[in-house]
Amino acid sequence: MDSINNNTDAHNFNFVPWKIAQVILGITTFLAGMLILLGFYSVIIDSDANVNITLIIIALGSGAIMLLAAWFFGPFWSALSISTLGFRIPTGSFSTNIWLMTVVLLGSLGMSIVYTVTLSLLGIEMVEVPIDKDTLSNRLLIVLLILISLWGPLAEEVFFRGFVFSGLLPRIGFTWALLLTSLIFSVVHLDPKVMVPIFISGVLFTWLYYRTNSIWSSFVVHSAHNMIAFLASLLT
Repeated sequence: MDSINNNTDAHNFNFVPWKIAQVILGITTFLAGMLILLGFYSVIIDSDANVNITLIIIALGSGAIMLLAAWFFGPFWSALSISTLGFRIPTGSFSTNIWLMTVVLLGSLGMSIVYTVTLSLLGIEMVEVPIDKDTLSNRLLIVLLILISLWGPLAEEVFFRGFVFSGLLPRIGFTWALLLTSLIFSVVHLDPKVMVPIFISGVLFTWLYYRTNSIWSSFVVHSAHNMIAFLASLLT
């Protein structure tokens, strides 16, 4: 624990007061909310609703649940500012942070590409984001791009890095908090085929958050990753 504290001091990382019980409550609330959303999703699909509209509803709802759960069981429960969720200026120089963010982005994208190519060689198809390109208007495209590359990454970074990882860190140490947060991050995406690259991306995003002591660093990288992946999927 002393080594963790020393690393935290070196990175100027701010510990948070919420405990593992609050983290579990937050995760449980998120999962319950997602079950409701997925049930609603199934009803909409059965009624032949537009897939793009359904995706927008799910993205908006899941992001809102994550942000509310992180805020309620984190800063609100402990009577603190939302800055405790990582809304802080990154530590370190601008050039260093840009370099770190670039390395993490390339690592995350590179792993995703290698994993996708490997599955393709094995004859396993990756599950694509359910987008109906035939009915995708410019307006819907912009909305989806905002949700997938901005709203979603912000909500996920606040919940998994700012809330879950920060709550686990002082209780179980950096390594276990990093691995457990990344594991939860990958599992909640519900598709075994993408859990490996999402887990590795989660490790990289979490490390970047810890290294810079700011949600903005991991958010920017997560956002860029999603935007590139989304645009690439539209071209295939």
